[in-house]
Amino acid sequence: MFDKPMVCGIHGELAPDQVWVEKSKSGYSRRCKKCRQAARNRWALKRSNVVCPIHGELQEKDMYSDGRCKECLNMKQKEYRDSNKEKIKEKNARNNAKRILKNPDRDYKKEYQDKKEKLGNLYSLHKQCKSYKIELQDYFDMVSRQDNKCAICGNEETRICGTTKGQQRLCIDHCHSTKKVRALLCHACNTGIGKFKEDEGLLMKAIEYLRKHNVN
Repeated sequence: MFDKPMVCGIHGELAPDQVWVEKSKSGYSRRCKKCRQAARNRWALKRSNVVCPIHGELQEKDMYSDGRCKECLNMKQKEYRDSNKEKIKEKNARNNAKRILKNPDRDYKKEYQDKKEKLGNLYSLHKQCKSYKIELQDYFDMVSRQDNKCAICGNEETRICGTTKGQQRLCIDHCHSTKKVRALLCHACNTGIGKFKEDEGLLMKAIEYLRKHNVN
């Protein structure tokens, strides 16, 4: 994706695992992970005593990254949608008209309905695979190779989907720096890696901590 190694003004030339890659309007942008984390820590300190006039002092889970109360904002958005239904319909109609003008011979609605009817309950999985730039068959090949078990804990997925109330499929794990798909993981292992920010050093510290405090 990037030909030249990144050089940070503070930390010098960075190894690939020290670079944070994220999608931007112009494509993909890079940032030093240490500088990014330092900025997030500074911002967290600013938000440590955020008080909502309605819901009182907010915890980090109760606010967005800019310090706004989640509950208040969701309520405002719902009120806006309820009071501007016609405007939203008109805007959607204009967007659809623009899309049709670009490709007048293409029936988007029929394509969507045909694809959804053909794929059935695999439609959401198809969209997920498309975002990771793999095919549905690639996913099922991985499931077969892993015997439908998590690549880390070796267990089958037991989590129940909140929408369908059926057993959830294994998650597609990918590297956030290179965007490359690695393997399939259960929800617990996949979110666990994310909580540890895919940082090997942090994971090793967690292992050392467990060893230190392990009581037999």
